[in-house]
Amino acid sequence: MDLGREQFVVTRGKSVTTDVARRPGGRPRAHRSSGTLRLSLAMLVTALGLAWAVNSDGGVLAGGWYICLLMLGCAALLSWLPKKLPVERLHCWQEKSIALLLAYILLQTVPIPLVVLKLISPARAALVELAAPITGREYFSTLSAAPAATVECLLRLLAYCLVFFLIRELTLRTKGSWVWAPAIPLIVIGLWQAWLGQDQFASGAVVAGTYENRNHFSGLLEMILPCAAAYGIGLVKGDDGRTTTLAQLVSGGAILMAAAAMFIAILDSQSKTGFTAMLVSFLVMGGLALSVRIPVQWRFTAGLALILLFGAAFIFLPSDRAIEGMGAALVSDPTGEGRVPVLRDTLHMIADYPLFGSGLGSFGSVFVKYQTGVVDSSFNYAHNDFIQLLAELGILGAGLLFLSVFLAFSGVFSVIRHRWPARRCMGLGCIGGIVAIAVHSLADFNLYMPANALVVVWLMAMLSGLRFPAGPEAASAERGFSLRPVLLVGACVLLLFSVPALVFSESYRGDAIAEKAFCRFGICDIETVLAASPSSSGPPREQGLREAIRREPASPGHWAELGEMLLQSHRVVEAEPMFANAAALGPNVPPVLLQIADFYQQTGRPERALALVSRALSQTTVYRNAAFDWLSMYQIPAPQVVSRALPNQAGTYTTYLRYLMETGDADRAAEVWDVASSRHFLDEEQAREYVNWLSGRKQYALAAREWAGFRGDRAPGYLEDNWVFNGDFELALSPLALDWSTTPQPGVQVTLDPETRHSGQAALRFRFDRTRNVGATGVSERVPVEPGNYRFEAAVRALGLTTDQGVRVQVSDAEDPSRLHWESDPVLSTVGWESIARNICVTPRTRLLEISVVRQPSLKFDSAIWGLYWLDSVRLAKTGNACVR
Repeated sequence: MDLGREQFVVTRGKSVTTDVARRPGGRPRAHRSSGTLRLSLAMLVTALGLAWAVNSDGGVLAGGWYICLLMLGCAALLSWLPKKLPVERLHCWQEKSIALLLAYILLQTVPIPLVVLKLISPARAALVELAAPITGREYFSTLSAAPAATVECLLRLLAYCLVFFLIRELTLRTKGSWVWAPAIPLIVIGLWQAWLGQDQFASGAVVAGTYENRNHFSGLLEMILPCAAAYGIGLVKGDDGRTTTLAQLVSGGAILMAAAAMFIAILDSQSKTGFTAMLVSFLVMGGLALSVRIPVQWRFTAGLALILLFGAAFIFLPSDRAIEGMGAALVSDPTGEGRVPVLRDTLHMIADYPLFGSGLGSFGSVFVKYQTGVVDSSFNYAHNDFIQLLAELGILGAGLLFLSVFLAFSGVFSVIRHRWPARRCMGLGCIGGIVAIAVHSLADFNLYMPANALVVVWLMAMLSGLRFPAGPEAASAERGFSLRPVLLVGACVLLLFSVPALVFSESYRGDAIAEKAFCRFGICDIETVLAASPSSSGPPREQGLREAIRREPASPGHWAELGEMLLQSHRVVEAEPMFANAAALGPNVPPVLLQIADFYQQTGRPERALALVSRALSQTTVYRNAAFDWLSMYQIPAPQVVSRALPNQAGTYTTYLRYLMETGDADRAAEVWDVASSRHFLDEEQAREYVNWLSGRKQYALAAREWAGFRGDRAPGYLEDNWVFNGDFELALSPLALDWSTTPQPGVQVTLDPETRHSGQAALRFRFDRTRNVGATGVSERVPVEPGNYRFEAAVRALGLTTDQGVRVQVSDAEDPSRLHWESDPVLSTVGWESIARNICVTPRTRLLEISVVRQPSLKFDSAIWGLYWLDSVRLAKTGNACVR
C-alpha cells in the first residue's frame, strides 16, 4: 500500500509533519510494511466473519454468530502488532469512552448488595424480592434483569470495539488510492446481497437476501450503498488537477453499477423505512458536498433544488405497492404499524429504570410488565434503537454510548473539506451510511442485528481514521494508553467464548445438565431447554422453570406455567403466589390472564376468573377463541358470560357470536344476539350471517323474526302486512337467505330495472336471449310462514315473449311441494302490467314457502324463448289464523 511520505505526530494538540521515508537504514519502512500486512490480513478475516454473520440472518442464528466471533478473535490476534511497531493512538478520549462503556455494561452483570440496589434501581430490587419464593432471600443481585442476555451483549460490544480499533488503525495507515481498501469488503458483501435480492425478485419471493426480515436486508444495503456510490464517483472524477486513467474509469463504472444494483435491491425489498433512509442519506451527502464546494450566495438555491429532487425521488421511484404501504402507515394506521404504542409503553419502562437501565439485552423480558398496546404480540425490541438503548442502559450508559459515537464523528467537517478528493468522497460515503441507519433505526431494530451493527462500526472506524492521514511512526508521549493489551485481551475473550459456545450450540443444545454447566461461563440458553422438555415431564420441567425464573424473574409466562404445574400437583398454596407474580408482571398479556383465570376458576373464585377473562378479551383479537374455549370448557352460564365475561365492545360480541355459530351453541348465540342487537353492535353483514345460520338450522320463523327486529324501520310492514322481504325490489339483492335468490341460468339474464316498474323504485326484469329452451329462471325467495290463511299478490308484465310456453309465478312448500303447490297462468307475447292473486291455505306442516319464477320447457321445434318479463309488487299478507280452504 502507498502509505506516502507525510506523517503527522500529535504533540500537545499540534500536528508536526516529519519525513520518515528518508530516514537512513529503512527500518521504519520495514516495520511499517509488516504491520500494514498484518492489519490487511486481519481485515480480510474480519470481512469473512462479517460475511458469515450476514449469511446467518444477520447474525441472529447462534451458530453463525459464534463462528463470526471466532473469526473476529483471530483477526484481533493477527492485528496484535510487535512492540517495536507503535500503534496509532490519536484519539485517547474516544478509547477511554469505549473502555468506560464496556466497564459500565460489565457492572450491570456484577452482583452488588441488595441495599445499594434498592437505592439506585428500586424496580430491579422489586424483581429480586418478587423472585424470593423461588430463589430464596438474596443479599446480592445484578443491575441487569437478564444477566445472561447482558453478558452476551457485552461480548457483542467487545467484538464491535475490536473491529472498530482494527479498521480505524488500517484506515490511518492508508493513503492515496489505497484509502478505499477498508471499504472494498463492504462493497463486495453489498453486491452479493443485492444479487441474491434480484434473484429472489425474479422468482417472485420476498426480497430479503440472506435475512429473514426485508427491513434488515434493506438496512444493510442502505449503509453500504453510499460508500459504493462515493467510491465510484471518486474514481471516475479522479484527483483534482489530474487526468483520470482508463483503469480508474472502468473501475469506477463497475463500482457505480454495483451501487445501482444495491439501489434497485432496496427498492425491490419494499421496505418503506429503508427507502426513506436511503434518500435521506443521499440528501445529507449532497448537502454536505454542496456546503464546501459552492459559493455561499448559491447555497440556498442549491439546497432548495436538492430538497425538491429528494421529494421527486420519494414520489416517483418507489413502486405503487410501496407508496400504498407508506400511505397506509402515515394516514390509516395511527399506531405506526404498532410502533407508537410500544414506544409509549417503553417510556414507562424508562421511568422505572432511569439511571442504570434494566440491563443491555433485557428489553424482551422486562417490557411485558409495561405493555398495554398490541398485547397480542410479544416484543423483544422497541422498534426504535435509541429508545431501547436508553431503556436498557439508562441515562448513564446511554450517555457513554452516545459520547463514544460523538467522538467518532468529531472532526467530520475536516474530512469533507480535505484537500485529497479520495478522502473527501470516502468521508461522505461513511457519513451517508451512518445517517441512513440512524434514520432507519428510528422505526426498527437494525442496530440489534449483529451483522448490521458490525457494518455501522466499520463505517464509524473508517470515518474516525480519516481525520488524520498519519502513519505508524506518528508517536508521542501524550497519546494515551496502548491498544496492544486491548487487542490481546479482547481476542482471548472472544476465542475463549466462541469455541465452547460453538460446541454447546452444535452438540448440547436442549440438554438441561450441559446448559447449566455452560451457563456458568456465560453460555446460556434456558428457553431451548424448556422447549425441548414437554410440559408433562414433571420434576425436570419444574426445575427448568425455576431456573428460568431465577435468571429472568421479569418473565410472567414462566411464573404462570410454574403455577399451572403446581396446581396440577394439587399444591394450591404454593401455586397462588406464582399466579400473583404473573399477574403483577404481565397485567395485560392475554395468555397469562387466561392461565390465572383458570387457577381462580378451579379454586372456586369464578368472579375473579371472569373479570380476568373480560380484561383479556378487551385487549386481544388473536386470543379471543382461546378465551371462548375457556368459557365453553367451564360451561359458564350465558347470563354470566354476557354480564361479566364479555367487555362492552362490538368486536368481541360479533366474534363470540360467530364462535357460537361455528360450535352450534344456539341458546348462547340467541342470548348474545339479543344483547348485541340492543346495543347496536351488529352491522347488516353480521346480522345476515346470523339469520342465514338460523335458516340453515331450519329455524325459519326465528330467523324471520330476528331479521325483522334487526331491520326495524328499514323494513316497514315486514311480517305484518307483507311476509315477503324486499317484495317491491326497493333494495339491492343480497345473499340473505330470506331475500330473493338469483342463480345464473343459461338463456336468461336477471337484473333490477329502475326504468320499468309497477311501484316503488325498481322491478325485477328477465331478459330471454333465444339461445335456450329455458325451464328454471333461477329466481326464488323463501318465506317463513305460520299456519293460517294468506293472500298472495304480484304484478307482472311481458314484452314480445315467444314460443307456446310462457312464464309463470309459482308458490309451493319449500320442504315438500306435495303439501302445497300453485302456479299462475303463463304470460306470453306482450302484456301490460297486470295483477295475479291467490288465496293460500298454510297448514301447520308447512313452515316455509318458496316463491319462484318458472317456465315449462316447450316441446315445439322452435322452443328457444325470446323477450322480456317483469315481476314487481310481490306480497304475501296473512288474512286469518284459521286455515279456510
